[in-house]
Amino acid sequence: MLLATVRKRALHTVQLLQPFLGPVARGAHTHIHTRTQGESSTGTHQSLAGLSEICKQTNTLLLVDTVCSLGGVPLFADAWGVDAIYSGSQKCLSGPPGAAPLFFSQKAMDKLQRRKNVPATYNLDMNLVGGCNPLKLEAARVALLHWV
Repeated sequence: MLLATVRKRALHTVQLLQPFLGPVARGAHTHIHTRTQGESSTGTHQSLAGLSEICKQTNTLLLVDTVCSLGGVPLFADAWGVDAIYSGSQKCLSGPPGAAPLFFSQKAMDKLQRRKNVPATYNLDMNLVGGCNPLKLEAARVALLHWV
């Protein structure tokens, strides 16, 4: 779904069908590397350890989908250098559907503050989600709940 949204906005995407080991192409700059930590229909899980070191080499943010894994397997965002995490409440957390916990590192929040383009919809604009501006909070990371 993330890939479809990005393509709809006519942004350049590179879909990797092999392990991510660094820059996609010589001279190319990737802004965000996305990874899914776990997938419930097949029961797969992958470690995120070491990915942040690769992302740091190219100044790339590490965004992790934890919808199926948050609360079910270990997640050490600070230790693993994860910049942004989104999740859902209905899987391992056994919460009501529709709540979406979010996490941003200071690096991710700084990048959001410097953004020049306004998102196409309000639910993609972190300045508006939840009726507050998380970028002005003093905390390095913010968890928001967004009911859809």
